[in-house]
Amino acid sequence: MEPAHAEVEQVWPRDGCICIVGTIVGMPPAAATLTLRHRDRPLTVVHCPATVSGRKFETSFDIEIVTAASMGDRDIWDLHLDLSGRAELRVGRYLDDIVDKKRIMTFPAQAHGLFRVRPYYTVHRNLSLICERAAS
Repeated sequence: MEPAHAEVEQVWPRDGCICIVGTIVGMPPAAATLTLRHRDRPLTVVHCPATVSGRKFETSFDIEIVTAASMGDRDIWDLHLDLSGRAELRVGRYLDDIVDKKRIMTFPAQAHGLFRVRPYYTVHRNLSLICERAAS
């Protein structure tokens, strides 16, 4: 059996927002919040609402919440689905046969102010965001 996680089905980066749709796997569904945690500064956390219907979840957030909290030239944000404080599930895509998602499944970057934000899959099939200072 697959460990509990938030299985990504769709990622839609557009119009300054990122929308994620997926399924809760291995846990009973509950009210949820998307938690974005800075990889190098784990106490730097941003939250945004998520809706849950049965096992399906959906969340959408403005990339400004990431750019406002980013401090460096290149910041990585890891995504988790917090189920009402009962569990924090890593958001990723694990239940398909696609190998090397990091290289194969790419998403467009979106600009906000001095930054560009792009979702990407890690080598461990987790979904994260990269926030980079745009070249001048």
